[in-house]
Amino acid sequence: MAHRLFIAGGFVTALVASAACAAEPPALLDGLQRYCVSNNNQIAPILAEADADGWQPAAVVSPLLHMSDEGGRTRKDGAMTSVLVVGDAKVPAGETNVDASICVVWGNPSDSAATVSAVSSWTKVAPNPGLSNGNMTVFTYVDDQSGRHAVLDQRDAAEGNRLLATGNLRIVFVATEPGRTLIGYAIPKL
Repeated sequence: MAHRLFIAGGFVTALVASAACAAEPPALLDGLQRYCVSNNNQIAPILAEADADGWQPAAVVSPLLHMSDEGGRTRKDGAMTSVLVVGDAKVPAGETNVDASICVVWGNPSDSAATVSAVSSWTKVAPNPGLSNGNMTVFTYVDDQSGRHAVLDQRDAAEGNRLLATGNLRIVFVATEPGRTLIGYAIPKL
């Protein structure tokens, strides 16, 4: 079953940030799953787990992501550095703004296409063509007791609000630019 939802392109554009870091695609996805997804984008548990794993506190990208209650961490493993940021933000969805919890892991993988492929395999939904562009691949889906169901782009505010009200809408995005890749996980809510 595919759900349809219009989310303004600015939603995802507002989430893009960059940093000069190094990490392989599986490490980025593993970080997203371990910290963001497993903790349902809750700031305190994410930061506590990152701290226990040796991540260091860091002030990162709040002005770019327009986040409140932001927490950031960095981690060096030899020559590789990863960045983790989590917070809350108001993001555009259709003709209104909605609250969303956002968690992002980024670095500089050797093959950004491999990152997109890994995320596609993990989400088990195809990219949303209405929100994806040359530098960003966006996966929108409902994750509920029956599994994951793709959410497609359209301008149906009533359906969008219904999906937001369930609390099961998820957005995963992979953004790339020369030398940088990030993976983000957003949970929009009313």
